[in-house]
Amino acid sequence: MTKNTLKTCLAAAACLIAMPAMGALAGDFSAQPASYDSKAVNYIESRLSNATGATVRQASQPYQVVAKLKGNKDYECWAVDYDVRADLGRSSRGAGTYTVLFYNGKPVALSSDLRSRVARVQSDEVYAAR
Repeated sequence: MTKNTLKTCLAAAACLIAMPAMGALAGDFSAQPASYDSKAVNYIESRLSNATGATVRQASQPYQVVAKLKGNKDYECWAVDYDVRADLGRSSRGAGTYTVLFYNGKPVALSSDLRSRVARVQSDEVYAAR
């Protein structure tokens, strides 16, 4: 083998060895929350001032995000969007879309609670779907 071919083979081998390690670093998210739909609906209803007659409908599949839940530390979370319609009193109804954030399988916040934006994580699944 020539020197260039040997260098190319060694570089390719190093990349193959490093790729799983890089994937582990980039994807330290916990598993998708179990029964996230019922947990999110309960969480949203608990946050409404009057949940009587409110309708909560899932508007997205769970997706990975990075959010600052406390202080300046980034937390890797799952997020799910929900369309909510609720009574506002005096015969009027309000509607909005809420994003519920899950950390360690539990709903912990709405994206509107946070001072900073939630950054959506690009995953291999998103690229494959395009």
